[in-house]
Amino acid sequence: MAEGSRLVAVLSGNPRSPGCAVHDERGVLLESGGFMRELQRELRLRGIDVPFRGMREASPEMLADDLHWFRNLLATKLD
Repeated sequence: MAEGSRLVAVLSGNPRSPGCAVHDERGVLLESGGFMRELQRELRLRGIDVPFRGMREASPEMLADDLHWFRNLLATKLD
C-alpha cells in the first residue's frame, strides 16, 4: 500500500448495522452489512484478502476476546 502502510484487517462495530455489521463465517461475510460485503468483494478483486472482524464492544468479555485476536494478528503481521 502507499506510504509504507499495510491493511491487516477490517474492523467493524455495531453487529446490527445494515451497512457495517460483520458476521464472518470462515472468511465469508454471511448476513453481514451490505457495505462490508461489497468492501470485501472489491478488496478481493484487487488481490487483497484480509480478515473482517466485528468488534463486540457491548460486552466487556467479548471485546477483550476481540482485542486479544487483533493483538495476535498484529504480532504475526509485524514479525
